[in-house]
Amino acid sequence: MLEMSQIQTPTTIRELMAHYRSTEGAAQLTRDEIEQLYWQFHPRFRFFKTVAAGARLLDVGANQGGLSQWRGWNAPDRSDIIMYGVDLERGSLADHYAGWESGNLDD
Repeated sequence: MLEMSQIQTPTTIRELMAHYRSTEGAAQLTRDEIEQLYWQFHPRFRFFKTVAAGARLLDVGANQGGLSQWRGWNAPDRSDIIMYGVDLERGSLADHYAGWESGNLDD
């Protein structure tokens, strides 16, 4: 796993992206490391990983329920988050939620 301390030159997100788009930067990272780096800066992912311990989250428009996979993916582990999902149909990962409702919230 790539540690942020390994990134020495860039000081802003713009510089960081330019560095990793360059041949020099790209050669240093695997595809998995690039994906991890992307998600570390994504606002939704950062929110998810920093909610209060034991938080309860409602995933509106949960689709297949993929958001539940973030609990154990990448650091820190957030298995403590209790999740509920709602979407038009039951998602394939609905069993990963504490509760799931199918329905149209616009009605």
